[in-house]
Amino acid sequence: LRNSMREALAQVAIKATTKRTERRVYMAVAALLAVFGILRVLAAFGDFYVDEIWSFYFARQMDSPFDAFSLNHDNNHILNTLYLYIVGGEPFFLAGKPSFIPHRLFSVISGVVSLFLIWKIASRGGASRPSQRFSLPGSPIRSSSTLQRPGVTRRR
Repeated sequence: LRNSMREALAQVAIKATTKRTERRVYMAVAALLAVFGILRVLAAFGDFYVDEIWSFYFARQMDSPFDAFSLNHDNNHILNTLYLYIVGGEPFFLAGKPSFIPHRLFSVISGVVSLFLIWKIASRGGASRPSQRFSLPGSPIRSSSTLQRPGVTRRR
């Protein structure tokens, strides 16, 4: 009876420690996502780059949102072109200078969301080591235990 009570108390302590650790990890990830989001917003100030100019040009030339699906150009990113069509063609003026923050908002948000999704997919993983979580099956980057030297066969 005493051993079972000790085991039950130990299990409760382990669960409490795991929940505290999980909470700390979530807080750290949230803080990192906030920092990366702020950095992306700060980087969004400034002029358009060449590929953004192309997308902006395509969006201004469109007569309807369906035109984004029929544009035949290697720089046509359909979701981004649709977003630029919806936002419109005029820059936002901040302190007398044109700012394209509204035009880049979709990229900023999708960039931060993609970091979160990558973290969720990697944390779900199921791999026994963190190095395995971040390597794809066909990837040349693997943990040292999974690498094989040419000409050496591994016995099972």
